[in-house]
Amino acid sequence: MATTSGTGAVNSPYYSITFLWDDIDFSLCVDRVHIVNSIDAVYQVFIIEAGIRAKDILDYDLHGQKKMKVIVELKTEDAGESVESFETELILQHTLGDLSIMPEKEEDGADHAKVNRGAFFCIPTVAYKMTTQSLNALAPNNDPKSPFDMVMDLVKKYITDADVTVDDRNANKYKGEQLMVPASNFGAALDHIQEHYGIYKGYTYFQCVIEENRTLFHMWDLSKIIKDEPLYKVYFLSQGKKDSEVMKEVGKDDKSYHTYLPIQTFNRENEIVARISKTQQHMISPNDDLFSIIELDVENVWKENAVRDGGELKLSDTVKETQDFLGRYRVGVDYSDANLTSKIAKEISHGMEREFKLDRNLRLKNLMKVGYPIEFVPESVEYGGVQGKYVIQSSRISLVRDTVAHWNAMVTIRVFRGNAMI
Repeated sequence: MATTSGTGAVNSPYYSITFLWDDIDFSLCVDRVHIVNSIDAVYQVFIIEAGIRAKDILDYDLHGQKKMKVIVELKTEDAGESVESFETELILQHTLGDLSIMPEKEEDGADHAKVNRGAFFCIPTVAYKMTTQSLNALAPNNDPKSPFDMVMDLVKKYITDADVTVDDRNANKYKGEQLMVPASNFGAALDHIQEHYGIYKGYTYFQCVIEENRTLFHMWDLSKIIKDEPLYKVYFLSQGKKDSEVMKEVGKDDKSYHTYLPIQTFNRENEIVARISKTQQHMISPNDDLFSIIELDVENVWKENAVRDGGELKLSDTVKETQDFLGRYRVGVDYSDANLTSKIAKEISHGMEREFKLDRNLRLKNLMKVGYPIEFVPESVEYGGVQGKYVIQSSRISLVRDTVAHWNAMVTIRVFRGNAMI
């Protein structure tokens, strides 16, 4: 009998993957599927690795505008019942690989069409089409809008085929100068508003993604979302702990996972603060058009707007002396102090990063998500300092064909927080 890290079932579940291109089934040609997501991306990326004859692409007229669909199911081994499944329609962005149509000479002397290895980089169709719509926007001069309000107007107008989840905690509601968005697409428009005005006072996150067979648009301040209940817990176990109390409950749903694999750690609080400077002077232009000079202290920004689960900011005395008066990498004039604190909060929040891996037959629904809090629960003494909550920075799910009918999964999750403690 085998127990998996993903489900805790006695009979190991298995994956079933279907890949359709213009309704033609190429499932048996596929040997790898990667689902990549990051808080820095506007949408997810699906990478389909397959051995497909270039001749078939020509014969079936399979090109970028033809519909693609991927279906991933986790089934029970005994009855073949679906534990979970998701499917999404994809649009092909580009292809990487040798798609030569030259025939190959076989031993029998006949010409045979060559099977080519290719990687197809795809994006969920609905998310792609909504976030790449062209637009420009100008707030009425007699009806000033805050950066947050302007973004919400754009969301209501252009995100029409997705469920919208927006959290207004710590939103920038300051109504100053007339806001303007130059000609751009939707994703770039939100980047412009964030860069020039600040959508939130803390670490801004927005994304259009596929979750549980639905297209969703998310937007919130990560410094506030980390205070919510964790999406799932990850138990870090020592070798030989398979009979622990944890193992009796972990994996029964998608709220808990466990791993014996080592964690990669990155701690660089002093490096970050030394680079951006502990104290900074800036000019801001409020709505009366009179400029004012403000001084920001990283410690204050960290306390109020960093992504952290408690902790204490520990800086060396020499780092505390660093100052910046309009340095070459930072523009000194900004719309409001919210814009500045948001930028600094993003940098200081990456003082601690962790990367861990989960393997075998996992429930993937929650592992596809980023921008949510999760909790580390170490049983091993060597990982005693990593406990607590983090925010998911990126997720890479790799499904690799093991045999004709079976697939293995490896999930790499990167998380971060600005606790500044080891």
